Amino acid sequence: MSKKKQRQLLLLLGCLAAAVLILVAVLLYNRHLAAQEAAAASDSISIGLSTEPTEVRWTSATGTVALVQDGEGNWTWAEDADFPLNTTTVQAIVTALSNPAQREIEIADSLEAYGLAEPSITLETVDSEGSQLQLLIGNSFTEGSEEYYYAMRSGGDTILILDTTLVGQLTETINDLADTSPLDSIDESQVTSLTIQGAQESSFTVQSETVEDEEGNEETEYHWYNNGTDVTSSTLLSSITEEALDPTFISLAYWKPDEATLAACGLDTPITATVIYTDDDGNAAHQTLSIGGLDENGSYYYCSADGGQSVYLIGAASLTDIITVANSGFDAAQEAADTADTEA
Repeated sequence: MSKKKQRQLLLLLGCLAAAVLILVAVLLYNRHLAAQEAAAASDSISIGLSTEPTEVRWTSATGTVALVQDGEGNWTWAEDADFPLNTTTVQAIVTALSNPAQREIEIADSLEAYGLAEPSITLETVDSEGSQLQLLIGNSFTEGSEEYYYAMRSGGDTILILDTTLVGQLTETINDLADTSPLDSIDESQVTSLTIQGAQESSFTVQSETVEDEEGNEETEYHWYNNGTDVTSSTLLSSITEEALDPTFISLAYWKPDEATLAACGLDTPITATVIYTDDDGNAAHQTLSIGGLDENGSYYYCSADGGQSVYLIGAASLTDIITVANSGFDAAQEAADTADTEA
C-alpha cells in the first residue's frame, strides 16, 4: 500500500474514532440529563394532589367559585351547569393545580406572620376517589424580581412556597371564567345581508363577482350595496361590518339577568345588528348583536347575543359607528363622515 493510501486510511480511521467518541459523549450527556430530570421529579413538592380533581372550589376576596365535572368529564359551574364556561381557562387552572411548590420550609413564626391564620385564599379539591385537599394561601413576598406566596395544607406542619401561576388564577370570579365568544365569527364571503336597526334602519346586501387580476388569475370580489348603491369603498361601512361580523366581547357582565337588570342595561329596547349568512355547513343562518346602554364608567356597552341568557361588555369605541348609523341612518352618517373628512 502506498504511503498516500496509508495516510488516507489513517485519516479515515481517525475521523471514525472521533465520530464514535462524539456519539458516546452525546449518549452519556443525555443519560446524565435524564438522571437529573428523574431526580428533580422525585424531589418535586406536591401541594397535596395525588390525582386530577373532579371538584374544585376556591374562596377569595372576590367570592367563591365551585366547579365540578359532569358524567362526561366536562367542567361545569356547580351552581348552574348551563353556565358558558371557557374550557381553556378552566383547564389551565386544573393543570396549574399539579404544579409543584417551589420549596417547603419549617414553620418558624406564628401563622399570622405568614398570613395563614386568616388566609386570603382557601382552595378545596376532591378527586374521583373522594380524597380531599384543603390548601390555605396567605401573604405574598418577593425574592429578587419574583413574587411568591406562603401556603399550607390544612392540618399540615410545614409552609409551602408557591409561585404566582396557580395563585393568580384563584382570584377569578365565575364571570371571569365565562366564554366570551357567543357569536360566530363570520367572513365577508358568507354574508347575504346586514341590517342595523335603531331609530333608523339601514340594510346592506352583498354580491360576489369573479374578476381577473393582472396576471389573468380569477379571484372573487364582494360588493356591498345599500339601497341599490355600491358602498363597498366606504370606511364607515368597513367599520360597522368589522364589529357586526366578528364582535369583540370583552367580558361577561350578567348571567341570566332579570327584566329589571336588562332594562337597566338598556337591553329592553336595544340597537340591533343582524347578519344573515351561510354557515360553515352550507346552511342559511342568522345572528343578532343587541346593543344597550353604556356602563357606569362610559367605557363599555352592555350587549347580548341572539337574545341569549348573558349580558356582555364590548368596548364603546368599537361600536361608535354602528350606533351612529342606527340613530341617524347610513346616508346621514356617511354624509357627516365625509364632511368631517373634508374639514380635516
